Amino acid sequence: MQSFDIAIVGGGMVGLALARALKDTGLRIAIVEGTTPSKDLSGDPDIRVSALSRASEMILKNLGAWEAIAKHRNAPYQAMEVWEQDSFARIEFSASQMSQPNLGHIVENRVIQLALLEQVEQQSNVTLFMPHRCQSMAMGESEVWTTLDNGQSFTSKLIVGADGANSWVRKQQDIPLTHWDYGHSALVANITTEDHHAKVARQVFTSQGPLAFLPMNEDNLCSIVWSTELPVLKSWRRCPMPNSTKR
Repeated sequence: MQSFDIAIVGGGMVGLALARALKDTGLRIAIVEGTTPSKDLSGDPDIRVSALSRASEMILKNLGAWEAIAKHRNAPYQAMEVWEQDSFARIEFSASQMSQPNLGHIVENRVIQLALLEQVEQQSNVTLFMPHRCQSMAMGESEVWTTLDNGQSFTSKLIVGADGANSWVRKQQDIPLTHWDYGHSALVANITTEDHHAKVARQVFTSQGPLAFLPMNEDNLCSIVWSTELPVLKSWRRCPMPNSTKR
């Protein structure tokens, strides 16, 4: 049976970033991830993206992952505009006002994950269990025994739950979770717009909920995030997708 200092359950952006940050510690690290991400980025952009701030960029540079991110569909944005549809409330700011080259970048989650994975795969102190899922976990006085879906087992002194909102690790330990329902559901999609987004991130607050337009790497391509009431969302899904969207 293999023994590790740290077992990270979840090989997404968070779990891989943690493993990479521990590259020079000498700690023995296991990463368990149920899905192997596809390395083919030749198709359409994924719909799940992250808005990386300048601080996040510096973290990823220190982890050695930024160069790989910059080679792919990395979209820097130069300004932000936020307004309320039914009032005069509005705020705008730009990178030039802050003497910065940009305010951040819109990057597909998979691009970030793959860039981190490329670095982690080179670490001699990391063992990847991918694609595998945890089947059981038993806590001892000083160790955790983890069994995978292929029957393989290992021990670790610490286990980290980096496996998302519905964390398997959290459920195994009955860690309480405080949550509440806002009565909204989120719709994410990539859309083609009639107008050039001009590298500006925009968000409008409407009576049906906030709608954000995040500029992608193509001039007329945006990632949208719309948080709205479920009845409105169901009605919208029955409508044909428009060919273009204008602000």
